[in-house]
Amino acid sequence: LSAWPISLTNDFQFCLPVDLLAFSAQFEAFYASSFNGRNLRWALSHCTAEVRMFCADKPYTLFLAALSAATLLLFDKMDVDELTTRNLALALFPDVSGALSSAERMEMVRRAVMPLVDAGILLLTSSDKQIQAISPVVSLKTSN
Repeated sequence: LSAWPISLTNDFQFCLPVDLLAFSAQFEAFYASSFNGRNLRWALSHCTAEVRMFCADKPYTLFLAALSAATLLLFDKMDVDELTTRNLALALFPDVSGALSSAERMEMVRRAVMPLVDAGILLLTSSDKQIQAISPVVSLKTSN
């Protein structure tokens, strides 16, 4: 039962990048010390993040869904300009339990990538806009 006015029945979890794990751990420690007896559950599918970045020597401030922010942070963490959709899926949804099918994983990658593609931040190198495990590459757009 949730005390917040949001339903967590369709909430999905993904692997937070190390950069965000430190912040969430600090907040969890603060919450546990400040609110004794209350449980904290992250609803990552409802979270947003403010991301400041430089692209083509210009500063940008983006307000993104947490999943899209985690996707951008993967490019930075891995220090690459291109990632396959399969590698994105494995990094964001390692799913050691086997609860997610390949199709579900690709749908989650689509949710992460398409807003960034629509905004012109990422490019699909495939002319097919369908995100599938066989889609070759998602790359950072490095020029205006």
